[in-house]
Amino acid sequence: MEALTTLKYKLLVYLCGMAAEFPSKNWKDYELLDSGRGEKLERFGKYILSRPEPKALWDKQMGEEEWKRMAHTAFFPGAGFGKAGKEDSGTWNRIKDMPDQWWIGYASEGGPRFRSRTCRTNGGSDMPLKGDLAST
Repeated sequence: MEALTTLKYKLLVYLCGMAAEFPSKNWKDYELLDSGRGEKLERFGKYILSRPEPKALWDKQMGEEEWKRMAHTAFFPGAGFGKAGKEDSGTWNRIKDMPDQWWIGYASEGGPRFRSRTCRTNGGSDMPLKGDLAST
Protein backbone atom coordinates (compact mmCIF):
# COMPACT_ATOMS: atom_id res chain seq x y z
CA MET A 1 0.00 0.00 0.00
CA GLU A 2 2.91 2.35 0.73
CA ALA A 3 4.12 1.95 -2.88
CA LEU A 4 0.66 2.94 -4.17
CA THR A 5 0.58 5.99 -1.89
CA THR A 6 4.00 7.03 -3.18
CA LEU A 7 2.84 6.40 -6.75
CA LYS A 8 -0.29 8.50 -6.19
CA TYR A 9 1.80 11.35 -4.75
CA LYS A 10 4.22 11.26 -7.69
CA LEU A 11 1.30 11.27 -10.15
CA LEU A 12 -0.35 14.27 -8.51
CA VAL A 13 2.93 16.15 -8.31
CA TYR A 14 3.62 15.38 -11.98
CA LEU A 15 0.12 16.29 -13.16
CA CYS A 16 0.31 19.61 -11.35
CA GLY A 17 3.52 20.38 -13.25
CA MET A 18 5.69 20.61 -10.14
CA ALA A 19 8.13 17.86 -11.04
CA ALA A 20 11.08 18.32 -13.35
CA GLU A 21 11.48 14.61 -14.01
CA PHE A 22 10.30 12.28 -16.73
CA PRO A 23 7.38 9.98 -15.91
CA SER A 24 8.08 6.27 -15.55
CA LYS A 25 8.09 4.19 -18.71
CA ASN A 26 5.29 2.19 -17.07
CA TRP A 27 2.74 4.89 -17.88
CA LYS A 28 0.96 3.12 -20.74
CA ASP A 29 -1.78 5.77 -20.80
CA TYR A 30 0.50 8.84 -20.79
CA GLU A 31 2.55 10.34 -23.58
CA LEU A 32 4.15 13.74 -24.02
CA LEU A 33 3.43 14.43 -27.68
CA ASP A 34 5.11 17.84 -28.03
CA SER A 35 6.12 20.87 -26.00
CA GLY A 36 7.50 24.36 -26.47
CA ARG A 37 6.69 28.06 -26.33
CA GLY A 38 5.36 27.65 -22.78
CA GLU A 39 2.94 24.79 -23.57
CA LYS A 40 2.77 21.00 -23.65
CA LEU A 41 0.59 18.61 -25.65
CA GLU A 42 -0.08 15.39 -23.73
CA ARG A 43 -2.08 12.21 -24.15
CA PHE A 44 -3.86 10.89 -21.06
CA GLY A 45 -5.55 7.65 -22.11
CA LYS A 46 -7.32 8.40 -25.39
CA TYR A 47 -7.66 12.15 -24.77
CA ILE A 48 -5.16 14.81 -25.76
CA LEU A 49 -4.76 17.96 -23.70
CA SER A 50 -2.94 21.19 -24.47
CA ARG A 51 -1.91 23.08 -21.35
CA PRO A 52 0.68 25.56 -20.07
CA GLU A 53 4.22 24.50 -19.23
CA PRO A 54 6.32 27.53 -18.24
CA LYS A 55 9.54 25.45 -18.36
CA ALA A 56 9.09 24.63 -22.08
CA LEU A 57 11.19 27.49 -23.45
CA TRP A 58 12.14 25.85 -26.77
CA ASP A 59 10.25 25.78 -30.07
CA LYS A 60 7.49 23.27 -30.71
CA GLN A 61 8.21 20.41 -33.11
CA MET A 62 4.62 20.36 -34.43
CA GLY A 63 2.82 23.32 -35.93
CA GLU A 64 -0.06 25.19 -34.25
CA GLU A 65 -2.60 23.69 -36.67
CA GLU A 66 -1.49 20.16 -35.79
CA TRP A 67 -1.88 20.94 -32.06
CA LYS A 68 -5.38 22.28 -32.69
CA ARG A 69 -6.27 19.25 -34.81
CA MET A 70 -5.07 16.77 -32.17
CA ALA A 71 -6.26 18.35 -28.90
CA HIS A 72 -9.54 17.38 -27.25
CA THR A 73 -9.28 20.32 -24.87
CA ALA A 74 -6.94 23.25 -24.27
CA PHE A 75 -6.29 25.25 -21.10
CA PHE A 76 -6.19 29.02 -21.54
CA PRO A 77 -4.48 30.85 -18.67
CA GLY A 78 -6.36 33.66 -16.96
CA ALA A 79 -5.04 37.05 -15.89
CA GLY A 80 -3.67 35.61 -12.64
CA PHE A 81 -1.77 32.69 -14.19
CA GLY A 82 1.87 32.72 -13.17
CA LYS A 83 1.23 34.85 -10.08
CA ALA A 84 1.69 33.38 -6.61
CA GLY A 85 -1.60 31.97 -5.33
CA LYS A 86 -3.28 32.34 -8.74
CA GLU A 87 -1.56 29.51 -10.65
CA ASP A 88 -4.89 27.83 -11.41
CA SER A 89 -6.42 30.92 -13.02
CA GLY A 90 -7.85 30.16 -16.45
CA THR A 91 -10.37 28.01 -18.30
CA TRP A 92 -10.56 24.81 -20.31
CA ASN A 93 -11.88 25.08 -23.86
CA ARG A 94 -13.27 21.72 -24.97
CA ILE A 95 -12.50 21.31 -28.67
CA LYS A 96 -13.70 17.73 -29.24
CA ASP A 97 -16.18 15.53 -27.46
CA MET A 98 -14.75 13.94 -24.32
CA PRO A 99 -16.11 12.94 -20.90
CA ASP A 100 -15.73 15.06 -17.78
CA GLN A 101 -13.80 12.17 -16.17
CA TRP A 102 -11.86 9.26 -17.61
CA TRP A 103 -9.53 6.50 -16.40
CA ILE A 104 -5.81 6.12 -17.08
CA GLY A 105 -3.78 3.08 -16.09
CA TYR A 106 -0.28 2.56 -14.78
CA ALA A 107 1.90 -0.35 -15.89
CA SER A 108 0.23 -3.52 -17.14
CA GLU A 109 -3.36 -4.71 -17.02
CA GLY A 110 -4.48 -4.96 -13.40
CA GLY A 111 -2.13 -2.20 -12.25
CA PRO A 112 -3.34 0.93 -10.46
CA ARG A 113 -5.80 3.14 -12.32
CA PHE A 114 -6.38 6.85 -11.88
CA ARG A 115 -9.49 8.86 -12.57
CA SER A 116 -8.45 11.97 -14.49
CA ARG A 117 -10.40 15.13 -15.06
CA THR A 118 -10.11 18.76 -15.88
CA CYS A 119 -11.69 20.48 -12.95
CA ARG A 120 -12.51 23.61 -11.05
CA THR A 121 -10.92 24.52 -7.74
CA ASN A 122 -12.97 25.49 -4.69
CA GLY A 123 -12.55 29.12 -5.69
CA GLY A 124 -14.31 28.47 -8.99
CA SER A 125 -11.32 28.83 -11.29
CA ASP A 126 -10.16 25.96 -13.50
CA MET A 127 -7.19 23.80 -12.59
CA PRO A 128 -5.00 22.28 -15.32
CA LEU A 129 -5.58 18.60 -14.46
CA LYS A 130 -6.39 16.42 -11.46
CA GLY A 131 -5.95 12.70 -10.88
CA ASP A 132 -7.30 10.42 -8.13
CA LEU A 133 -6.17 6.89 -7.35
CA ALA A 134 -8.90 4.29 -7.98
CA SER A 135 -10.02 2.26 -5.03
CA THR A 136 -10.42 -0.87 -7.16
